[in-house]
Amino acid sequence: MSIEIVCSKCNNTLYRIKQLRPVKDIIKKNNRCPNCDAALTTDFVLSIERF
Repeated sequence: MSIEIVCSKCNNTLYRIKQLRPVKDIIKKNNRCPNCDAALTTDFVLSIERF
């Protein structure tokens, strides 16, 4: 199972990981989307999709 973290403004895939990690740890590295420069926060929506 892989997990994607996607920017809510531009739908750019920020991270694709295979192991679950706290979102706060991932956002600490870069707190802005590299595509649209939107600020990343710990407020997020969980969406589960089956591939």
